[in-house]
Amino acid sequence: MTDKSIEKLRADSVEHLRYEIWMMQETTQRLLHDNPLHGDAVLKNAVVESCIVHARSLTGFIFPNDAHSDDITSDDYVRDAAAWAAGRGAMPAILVTLNIRTAKEIAHLTTKRLAADDPAKQWPLQEIVAALHVLLKLFTSHAAPDRLDAEVSRFIAGLRPPIETVTYNIYNSLSTGLETKLKFPTDVGTTAPIIRPKS
Repeated sequence: MTDKSIEKLRADSVEHLRYEIWMMQETTQRLLHDNPLHGDAVLKNAVVESCIVHARSLTGFIFPNDAHSDDITSDDYVRDAAAWAAGRGAMPAILVTLNIRTAKEIAHLTTKRLAADDPAKQWPLQEIVAALHVLLKLFTSHAAPDRLDAEVSRFIAGLRPPIETVTYNIYNSLSTGLETKLKFPTDVGTTAPIIRPKS
């Protein structure tokens, strides 16, 4: 039987929910601000994929449409599930796309994977993170304080956009270009390995 007692939910919010948010936030920060990361295609791809998977996990937490009985969802934490469903509304288009692309391009090997040079392969991380920040902050206003640990509520309240000032362009031939702009989405993509014929 699945344990969703108040004590377990509070503990899970500290250990698991906070971890998912922290990893999404930190991987986004590194992609936007860590120049050396973009010189290592394998490491960059791993960080992009990690960021996307954590964002997808948080999307599933907020919108538990296909949740299993042992999944931890926002519905487990709120005082009034109907009010929460009405408050959060429909899933934003950016998160719908995130779910589809994560399934087709990361979690499963499919014919829907995009070529390395396809402009649509870019991930709009700032838009994804911004949408999740809004929803997570709204979630805390609906959460029962005995279920969602106060530390996690404070952590969510303190979330800031991964980029708040204009920075600079980063480009390297081994990695997908990354341009950061104030209030505009930053797109990050994975890089395919270069296979050179043996001489």
